[in-house]
Amino acid sequence: DHIHSSTSSKAIAVKGDVGFLEEGQTLIDETLKAFGRIDAVVFNAAWLVYETIHQVTEDSYEKAFRTNVKAPMFFTKQLIPHLKSGARLIFLSTTLTSASTIGPQYFLYSATKGAIEQMTRTLAKEVGSKGSTGNCVNPGPTDTDGFRTGKTDAQINAMAGFSPLNRLGQ
Repeated sequence: DHIHSSTSSKAIAVKGDVGFLEEGQTLIDETLKAFGRIDAVVFNAAWLVYETIHQVTEDSYEKAFRTNVKAPMFFTKQLIPHLKSGARLIFLSTTLTSASTIGPQYFLYSATKGAIEQMTRTLAKEVGSKGSTGNCVNPGPTDTDGFRTGKTDAQINAMAGFSPLNRLGQ
């Protein structure tokens, strides 16, 4: 009821973590039950981890790749049979995958986002052959709690200055 209290939307709430195949399937099933089709999916969830190669542990590797790569990969695999012509798959990566100024603390995070970019390139061909699109958006620094963690105001302001709008993404 809260979803519908302020708008006339027909949105539904489905609790789940698409990193677990059963929960991803529940999200698909509930969406199809409510709307009869899936028009667009935006893969925005990610775990932003600051670790150099020397800091990476097996646990941090597993969490980063489970959240940032496995979840969108297997959720997409589950989605593909339900996509109709015109559907949109939109993945989020980061400008860090192409920045030569990237710091070593982004080793693990940028590795997962590089995987997303390559995944998108190949998926775009597969879903494109059925009339749908797969695209990857690479936003620059975005003002989130995760982004601000461990950064000084001076660092944040410097990064905001990289944008033509002289601000962080919102």
